[in-house]
Amino acid sequence: MSPKRSCQRRTAKRGFTLVEIMLVCVIVGLLAMLSYPLIARNRSNAAGARFINDLRNAVHAFELYALQTGYYPEDTGPGIMPTGMEEVLKRPAWNQDSPIGGQWDWALDTGDFYAGVVIQNPTFTPSMLQVIDLRFDDGDLSTGSFQSYGSGVVYIIE
Repeated sequence: MSPKRSCQRRTAKRGFTLVEIMLVCVIVGLLAMLSYPLIARNRSNAAGARFINDLRNAVHAFELYALQTGYYPEDTGPGIMPTGMEEVLKRPAWNQDSPIGGQWDWALDTGDFYAGVVIQNPTFTPSMLQVIDLRFDDGDLSTGSFQSYGSGVVYIIE
């Protein structure tokens, strides 16, 4: 008689080892670390573009008001809608922060300029503001229509 051989089947274990899982986590972490500067720059560029659009809308609204009435509205404080502008100035939301941080402000007859849209205390750095200036003015925050002004920036209408 021949001895019976027992059939032992080896079953393959399925799954990942701890080392494989850790390697995947490291790779995902590196990819996230490399992509963060791109995401931050894109977010900053988008906020800058939105700000330029909102600023142009505000400037056009004040110019339209002056054409219709013959004068600009009275000077107000930051975040306060100038009297008579409620119907003309729909965007930007004057009582909310601007896309570059800080509050919208209307300035009239300041001595430095006659009429301008001001952003008080923007959170964008001066280099970021200069990039915005380069996109629609002369690229220099000390000259042109868009300038540094006190603790903020101003777009000078007149």
